Amino acid sequence: MADRASASDQRVPQRQPERRQVHPQPAHRNSPSGAVSPLTANPPSSGPPSTPGSISGTLRTTWFRQFIGSRLSSMSLQFPEHDDVVFKRAPLSEVLCQIEFPPILALSDLSGVTGFQEALRPDYPNFDYENVTDVVLSEDSDELSQSLPIWRLQYSKNYWEVSLGLNFVALSTTKYNHFDEFSSRLIGVLKTLERTLAPGNSSWIGLRKINLLKHPTVTRPQDWRSLIRDELLGLYSSENMDNQYFESATFHAKFHIHDQNNGVLTISHGIHEEDQTSYKLDLDYATTEPLCISADDSIVTKLRTFSDSITDCFHWCLKKDMIKYLEPLPRDEVIE
Repeated sequence: MADRASASDQRVPQRQPERRQVHPQPAHRNSPSGAVSPLTANPPSSGPPSTPGSISGTLRTTWFRQFIGSRLSSMSLQFPEHDDVVFKRAPLSEVLCQIEFPPILALSDLSGVTGFQEALRPDYPNFDYENVTDVVLSEDSDELSQSLPIWRLQYSKNYWEVSLGLNFVALSTTKYNHFDEFSSRLIGVLKTLERTLAPGNSSWIGLRKINLLKHPTVTRPQDWRSLIRDELLGLYSSENMDNQYFESATFHAKFHIHDQNNGVLTISHGIHEEDQTSYKLDLDYATTEPLCISADDSIVTKLRTFSDSITDCFHWCLKKDMIKYLEPLPRDEVIE
């Protein structure tokens, strides 16, 4: 069964060469085909500029940071209460967590990942890697590039994956049951990371849940009006908009959450690019609060609050008819 829903100011030195990330996102490779996603949409101007001279800045993944026509709000989001349920027709297609840390240059070579891979090999026997390209554009337009590896360890059935780069570790799954199972696997990864590479404190922690919604009454984009909140649908919520004016659409919003988590909740959503009877609801929660990367409870406790907040947001995004179609079941009646 699915978990509850399934959701500075800096001095500017003299001008430095512009850094541009041109490789695919390291923490994720399996977005539903055809969906417009912050993972796959990678315009050169998206995301914040890299900090000049910072390796971390050039390697930082942008799956929480790329927004087309993004809207930044400093409001505090207060989602209404909802029943504690699991969904028989859970729309959750993927869950992933990524933790960033100061770069470990040893991970640029196979010998640097050997201990980590060997310790996790019983649970993640499939090992692979891909080289990604980091491009530096200088003032005279010359391009300098270097290839950097991302190491991937997979469960034998390929629906659990650990990714390790010079400055991040990530865990993702396409078969999510509940948070306790996910956190148990994450603890194992962090324990191994601490013992073999000692990354120190995190610089960024994020949890992401990707939902792909379907409903039998939807045959055109306007049909989502009775299922998705008007605040999300924008122009699609208007009865005066004819279907001919829209072939596909994505909407992106970014909200600062002023609460004890000191984090940012991001809602990325839209009608599927190739299948307009599907609706993608992509919810993620991230923080730059530094936490010790270890097997203790601090990171898992933080991620549990993120998971609960994503679930609250998920319920808020959907109207009653959509919730009903997903067949919610009281948690205490569900046998895991």
